[in-house]
Amino acid sequence: MKKIEIKFTRDNSIRIDKFLSEELPNFTRSEISRIIDNKNLKVNGSLAKKSLKLNKNDFIEILIPEPRTSEIIPQKMDLRIVYEDNDIIVIDKEQGVVVHPGAGNWDNTLVNGLLYYCNDLKGIGGVLRPGVVHRIDKDTTGIIVFAKNQNSLNSIAEQFKLHTNKRKYLALVRGRFELNEGRIETYITRDPNNRLKFTSKLNKGKIAITNYKVIEVFNHFSLIEAVLETGRTHQIRVHFSDMNHPIIGDPLYGYGIKNYNFLAKEVYSKMKQLKGQLLHAEYLEIKHPSKNKNIIFKAELHKNFIDFLNIIKKND
Repeated sequence: MKKIEIKFTRDNSIRIDKFLSEELPNFTRSEISRIIDNKNLKVNGSLAKKSLKLNKNDFIEILIPEPRTSEIIPQKMDLRIVYEDNDIIVIDKEQGVVVHPGAGNWDNTLVNGLLYYCNDLKGIGGVLRPGVVHRIDKDTTGIIVFAKNQNSLNSIAEQFKLHTNKRKYLALVRGRFELNEGRIETYITRDPNNRLKFTSKLNKGKIAITNYKVIEVFNHFSLIEAVLETGRTHQIRVHFSDMNHPIIGDPLYGYGIKNYNFLAKEVYSKMKQLKGQLLHAEYLEIKHPSKNKNIIFKAELHKNFIDFLNIIKKND
C-alpha cells in the first residue's frame, strides 16, 4: 500500500471527507469513502470516521491500496485518435458515446474502447475510470484527454483543479445576444425539482465561470464560442439555458422540439432528427506531463453539427 501523510494547517475546521475530496482530486468521493470505511485513514494515530472534524495541526495518515486490475471488459471501437504518446492519449469523441462505465452504462464507453486499444490504462485512476482525467457529456463531441500512467494523471488532474489549462467549446444556441461577448459567473447546484439537472438560479453551490463570444448570427440562432474557467457538470448547457439561449438539440435543458415549429420547414425537420445537443469541445491546451511544455489539441466540427449549420445558413 502507498501511504500519504498530510498535516492540516487551516485555521477553520472541516470534515475529513470533505477535506480529502479537495486535497486528493484524483479520487472520487466514493473512493475516499471506501478508504475510510476500510479503516485506511488515521488522524493523530487513531482511526477516523467520515464525520470527524479536523483542527489545525492534526496529522493525517492515508493508506492507498494498490490499484486493482480493471474489471471493465475491453471492447473494440473505432476511436478518433488525435494524439498519443507514452503519457497521454487524446480522443475526438463521437456523439452518443459515454466516457466511462457507470450506472446504466457498463459497455461501449470510451474507456471500454481504450482498454482494448492500450492495455497500459489498467489500474490508473480507479477501477471504473482508468486514465480518466475529465469528462464531457454523452452527446457532446470533441476533445478529451486520458492519462496512460499515474504521474500523467496526477499532473493533468492538478491542471484541471487549478484551471491552468484552456478549453474552448463551440455551441449553437437559440436566439441572438445583445452583446457579442460576455462573462457568465454564477453558482451551480443540483436542481431540487429534477435530480438529473443542475441550475444556476439558486445562488448556491459551486462557482462556475463561462466566457463566451458570438461567432456567427442567424435570424433565430447564434453560433458561439465558450471558454471555461471552471468545469462544473453541465456548465455550458446550464449557463446558456438559464440565459434563455439553450443549446440546440439539448434534450435536458432545451425547450422541447414543439417550441421550434415556427421555423422554416427544412430547419424544423432537421432539428427533429438531432440526437443531442450541438456542443463541441473544439480546443484543449494543457502542459504536457513529462515534456514540461504546453501542447494544443483541436477537433473540427462533426458532421451532424456541420449539416445543421448548412441548413440554417440556407433557410434561417
